[in-house]
Amino acid sequence: MDKENQKYEKGGINKNTDKILFDDEYYDKIDENVLKNSYSIEVIEIYTKLREKRIFTKLLKFYYKKKYTVDFSKIIYNKETGEYEYKDEFDGEIYTFNKLSNLLDEQEIKDELESDKRYKKCHSKSIELISVLPKGVILTGYVKKSYGKFLHSVVEIEKQKRPYIIDYTKNLIMPKEQYFKLTNFEEIERISDEEFFSDLIATGQLDFSRKRIFNF
Repeated sequence: MDKENQKYEKGGINKNTDKILFDDEYYDKIDENVLKNSYSIEVIEIYTKLREKRIFTKLLKFYYKKKYTVDFSKIIYNKETGEYEYKDEFDGEIYTFNKLSNLLDEQEIKDELESDKRYKKCHSKSIELISVLPKGVILTGYVKKSYGKFLHSVVEIEKQKRPYIIDYTKNLIMPKEQYFKLTNFEEIERISDEEFFSDLIATGQLDFSRKRIFNF
């Protein structure tokens, strides 16, 4: 078994995620809010891997519920808003989100976003995203989980006059306030698309054209 496979349980769930969701020994060692928020974002993160309109998706939902008690019935799709809604199991708060893969046409990228291949690409994919979005800001900071604090990059955009976060590694688009709460995001640097492309032009590295691919 290679090192990459050793990171996952038999059901395909990341071992760190498994500890967050199901290891009772963790509960007394970490901050209660961090634990609760980590649980919620991990449930959403698992859900964004599931592919719509496939019978295998139903089997996976059944598997996670039976083996890990992850209840995806807490997540519903609101046809009026075009977004998913997750009802927090602890305090009943409603978190809204969408899948980045739902807004793309290129199947290869959609497949990556709905698999483990999306991981470890937060910085490079954030750069790629602002190169094709009409406007965006790269945010780099720390996310706090029950098993540590990690450097992470995401993209901030404006949608319907409200700030949203695009997290490529989670296949996730979520209101900024909610994303920051669930990930305990601690911002340490931000760079706008204008600043980024200005730096590229100054160093002679800008050799691609920008095009709009999202309808926000």
